[in-house]
Amino acid sequence: QFEFEVELVGPLEFHRGSATSTCVLRDRKLYKLLQSRNCEALRYNYTLLPTTHFVSFHMETHATLFTCNRTIHVNPPTYMHTYTRCPPYDLYYQPYNYADNASRSAFTACINVQLPVKDLADSDDPFTFVTADIQTQVNITEECAYCHFNQRGRCKLDSNGSHS
Repeated sequence: QFEFEVELVGPLEFHRGSATSTCVLRDRKLYKLLQSRNCEALRYNYTLLPTTHFVSFHMETHATLFTCNRTIHVNPPTYMHTYTRCPPYDLYYQPYNYADNASRSAFTACINVQLPVKDLADSDDPFTFVTADIQTQVNITEECAYCHFNQRGRCKLDSNGSHS
């Protein structure tokens, strides 16, 4: 169960009938874990709400952390950062949001965790860049925007999933 606070909602921008807005959501549970430097925060795999007929969500800034049990021997590329203060796991991540095949193949026995970040993962301490304030792009479909602005919100999906 996620508990969110809406920190900021940007203006709607229109493009070819659809509408986009950027908003910042604060995950209360993740915020408390990060404030107390609780290692559970770094195993908090993040997925946003699923896409529907009306809206989709995209986390704008995130990092992929590889969570590896210490009993597993991994051979990470030299550019990866390592964080070892959350036993029984070691965490590996790179300073930019791009996981190439070389880095992924080194971590096949590990768990991938996606976490929202406030800037580049360029520190040896993930608690300095992981954030509970999730910058989210909200895309409102053309059908939903039309319904809201032209029909004053009076539309719904019928049993076949079509707009009516």
